[in-house]
Amino acid sequence: MPRAIVFNAYLEKETPRHVLFGETVHGLLHEILFEGRRLEVSHHRPLKPFTTAIFDVRVPPEASAEGENLPPGTRFRLRFTFLEDFVFEIFAEKLTPRLLAPEGAFFDLSGYPVRFTEVFFTPEVSVWADELSYEEILSQARPLSRFSLYFKTPTSFARPPGPFGRSGLPFPLPERMFSGLLRRWNAFAPEPFPSRLEEALLQGFRPAIFELQSRMAFLYENGTLITFEGFVGRVTFKALKGVPEEARRWADILTRLAFFSGVGQKTTMGLGMCRRIETREQ
Repeated sequence: MPRAIVFNAYLEKETPRHVLFGETVHGLLHEILFEGRRLEVSHHRPLKPFTTAIFDVRVPPEASAEGENLPPGTRFRLRFTFLEDFVFEIFAEKLTPRLLAPEGAFFDLSGYPVRFTEVFFTPEVSVWADELSYEEILSQARPLSRFSLYFKTPTSFARPPGPFGRSGLPFPLPERMFSGLLRRWNAFAPEPFPSRLEEALLQGFRPAIFELQSRMAFLYENGTLITFEGFVGRVTFKALKGVPEEARRWADILTRLAFFSGVGQKTTMGLGMCRRIETREQ
């Protein structure tokens, strides 16, 4: 069953900004979750059964938002999603005692202390938290002629390296978006996507309205700073005339999955966090 959990947290001491980059929260999940099962669950699989993100970073009103370090009291949200029950069960088993500890829920981000203050499991308290079984996603799906996605964290799609190096694609082309979601669905869901619909799904939608901003993503990987050209904002997609109803139904299924799986590259390090929106809400 896909699940998304959100934590409110704050920094206990002055902390370098890069500590809130994607590799750090990815490492925190490994610390909480995997321990001896790290290789079995994560590193030997091309598609990971989880995502992580840090978002809504807010410095105290009296503090400066400039500089290389974030002041004590800086608040932020962490989000972990899981695409397999097995992984979530390990997470709950490992995390619960730490949340209930008498001294409070303290964690280290690259050696800097962080306190977790609240945890949200449902959309009634956080629009970024929820759980929905694969069976529910399938049973609730309806053919879509139009749908909108809100991209909260920088999103970028991988492209093959060219003669001048590797670069990302900072725009949500439907073919790139749906092809990644198809791979994730087939990797984790019990019912495979019908391959006969692939061309209709990948070629049958276009961006109709987009309100996007360029947004760079910064990640540390093995001590090296890496930048990704990405985007955030809202996009409305429209089905082209003649797209089969069943393909439009799968557009609903896969964009529901996107809430939990993210889209694009580096979703385990904070990129590609998105959700469906029905209006102009953000």
